[in-house]
Parts: sequence; structure tokens; C-alpha cells
Amino acid sequence: MLLFELDQILKKHFNVHAISDAAINGLQIGDYERKINSIALAVDANLPTIRKAVEGKADLLLVHHGIFWGKPFPFTHGDYTKMELLVKNNLGLYGLHLPLDLHQPLGNNYQIAQKLELSDIAPFGNYGGQPIGFQGNLSLNLSELDHRCVMLSSTVRKIINRHQKLKKAAVVSGKGGMDILKQFADSDLDILITGEIEHSLYNTIIDFQLNVISMGHYESEKFGVIALGDYLKTQLGLKTFFIEEQTGY
Repeated sequence: MLLFELDQILKKHFNVHAISDAAINGLQIGDYERKINSIALAVDANLPTIRKAVEGKADLLLVHHGIFWGKPFPFTHGDYTKMELLVKNNLGLYGLHLPLDLHQPLGNNYQIAQKLELSDIAPFGNYGGQPIGFQGNLSLNLSELDHRCVMLSSTVRKIINRHQKLKKAAVVSGKGGMDILKQFADSDLDILITGEIEHSLYNTIIDFQLNVISMGHYESEKFGVIALGDYLKTQLGLKTFFIEEQTGY
């Protein structure tokens, strides 16, 4: 399969052109006429990930966090090294940011909702004028939910302010931010499962007496990447491998 053909399939499947995003989604570096047989997938396009993709003889590195985020910048220091590695090894770089967060069923948020056994799953949270996360009925109690999150992530943090029975949960991976947190506070949901909690968010969680479990930015955003790899393998017959490069955040 040519890279051009794969690009068209992914953009259609993830409805890329209809999604507002600061990131550049799609091919960021590469030759559209390159034949693609092997794809490495990772959360971040950092130097260790690129090196592992080269070592694995991948034709394309598909990531959630690419290099380009809408504004031009000089390629110096580590950025130059990454670009040099990609070009010299004819390794394409493809990014899917928000399209891989909000997609159903392959996206990060839907994947987490399924792994937490939410039922009656529906959209939750408005981000940039579009729904980003999911909500649903929760069958697990707090202890079971905490245990399930710990099984899924090595960077779990739990902040519980209200100890009522949990009935409904929301999922927003990565860095939902203050806006998502306040939307959760205004809802009838009992607990938010998210990725990253900043210092300012912690204070709001305490002040608003909210229940939040953070799985870590990285850990919460690898599930969609892994699911996409499975899709590329089973539906398109491509060889794929996932590169684990934990950040600790």
C-alpha cells in the first residue's frame, strides 16, 4: 500500500478534515509514493521513539503527539536530530491527535470507557467546539474502579472528595484542562477519569469537592494508539508494532 492511499483511508476513517485541532493531523514528514509495509506506533514522536522505529525497520511512525502543532519553528538541537533521523532513514511521520482522542471505537477515550466497563456510553465534554470524551453508567465501586485503573496505568492518582455511591463516570484522556473540569463539575456525573492533573486543577478539584482519578497523560493516551495498530493489522493487512516509551507523566 502506498503512503498516499493509507493517508486517504485514515483521514476518512477519523474524519480528520472536520475536526478542529492545534496539531497538524495526517502526514507530517514523508513521501506519499513510498510503499508502506511496516508501521511503528507510539504516543510521542520523541528521539528514543524515532530511533526504535528505525531499528525496527518501520516505513512509517504513526503517533498521537507529532512534531508540528500549527506554528513554524526552527529545527535546531534535538529537533534537528529527529528530522535528520527521519529523512536519512526514509521514515515517514504521521500524526493523529484529537481525531484519535474522540474517535469511536478506536479512540483513547472510548477505549478507556470500554476497559472500565461503562454502559450506555455517550459523548461528554466540549473541546474546541466538538465533543471530546465519553460518559456512561458505572458498574464498578470505587475500590474496583481504582484497582482497574491501576491495572491499566502505572501512574494513577486518586482524589476523592465525595464518598457517595458512584453511578456515572466521564472519561477524558490526556490534558482535559480547566474547561473540561468545570463541565464535569456542572454535570450529574460522579467521577472523572482523566490523564493529567496540573497544580491549578488540583486546587479546583479540592474547592469544588470533585472525584477525579488521573491515569497520567502518557498512559491514558496509549490505548487508542494500540487499538489503531490492531485495526491496521487486521483490516488493512499491514505489519505493526507498538513502541512503549513511558514518560512518567
